[in-house]
Amino acid sequence: MTKEEILHQSHIADDITQIDISDEIELKNAILSIDVKILGDVILLLPNVYTEKALELVEIDNLYIAISELETDDKTDLLQILEECNKDKYNQLLNKLNDDEKENIEYLKRYKESEAGAFMQTEIFDGFFYQNVNDLRDKLRTRKQDGLLENIHNLFVKDDKGSLVGAIPLDDLFICDYEKTLGDIIEEGERAYKPLYINDKEDIHVAVKMFADYDLNVLPVVGYKNILIGRITSDDIHDIITDSATEQMYNLAGVGESSEYAESFLSTLRNRSSWLFINLLTAILASVVVGFFAETIEQIVALAILMPIVASMGGNAGTQTLTVLVRQIALSEVKFKNYTRVIKKEFFISLFNGVFFAIITSIVTYFWFDNVKLGAIIGVAMIVNLLTAGFFGAYIPIFLKKMKVDPAIGSTVILTTITDVVGFFAFLMLAKTFY
Repeated sequence: MTKEEILHQSHIADDITQIDISDEIELKNAILSIDVKILGDVILLLPNVYTEKALELVEIDNLYIAISELETDDKTDLLQILEECNKDKYNQLLNKLNDDEKENIEYLKRYKESEAGAFMQTEIFDGFFYQNVNDLRDKLRTRKQDGLLENIHNLFVKDDKGSLVGAIPLDDLFICDYEKTLGDIIEEGERAYKPLYINDKEDIHVAVKMFADYDLNVLPVVGYKNILIGRITSDDIHDIITDSATEQMYNLAGVGESSEYAESFLSTLRNRSSWLFINLLTAILASVVVGFFAETIEQIVALAILMPIVASMGGNAGTQTLTVLVRQIALSEVKFKNYTRVIKKEFFISLFNGVFFAIITSIVTYFWFDNVKLGAIIGVAMIVNLLTAGFFGAYIPIFLKKMKVDPAIGSTVILTTITDVVGFFAFLMLAKTFY
């Protein structure tokens, strides 16, 4: 698929999302006006609720043609969505596919969503080391004419058992002697190289990091005994990064995927209300802590004025650390073997910030209330809360990852509760002790 085609399909998808999801007639007319050869790609670019609606509106024959134009990974994705939203239509469509297509789809469906194999295409340009260049040139021409190969950059070379042994860039392959075998070219070493690869069972984020670190266009996927079974392309990695970033933003905000603008009012309301309810419980906990010091606050009214400063600084400092750590974990930059170094770094950053802002806050408090003791108390409380925020902002996402829970889910609520409780308690306990 060319860049121009992708851009064109993206514009079509954008136009469709401007139509109200409840306007079924206009939506159907817009979807049915799309060239059936790019219809599958357009449907995959739509938000989930529009994708499901489009699959419902398109007739089975047109849907079959649209899906047939897709590569195996995209074909499997679309069929899985259809299976979830319309089982009968899925079965009808499955019956139209040939045995090879069914086998490929069933093969890809067995992978978990987090595994590299779930994102690979089985359409690859490959050859055995005993084949000559002329044979492969004919193979490439035939498969391109039949529309079976797209975005080909390399020829992957296999031994007689199907294991990956090398790769040859296409522009180098076709300036070689056409009578030479692929094994000859690999032995010479001038135009062939040993490619990076990933096992089909490895986490997909390992592939994401490999693409970023080595600036790859394509990554071969191998199975048992390094048998070449597919490839992951850069457009798949782009989609993974975009989806992952979106999911993290939603989770950190505590709204989940239903915050998409196309979701129903009740669905969005229900999802957001559940998180707000949890937040209400944690806010009550912080208020209970404040309640223990009601008498102290009544005697020193300035405490009520200054309390939000301590809590706010702790919450913001913790969120900075939390956001950075969640992103680093998602990109596999932080692993369990180096997490102590990360926590130590965040602790000392928090210590420096705590001392720096404690001095500023103490000076402001002294001139504001003409009270040295109150300035010192809020300064100490600030240091305690920022240290707490830095430590737990780093530790919470690492702990959740270790427990096999998405670090973005719930981290903000937990951290805010800790910084509020510790901040209020430290400030008010110090005030009660020294007044």
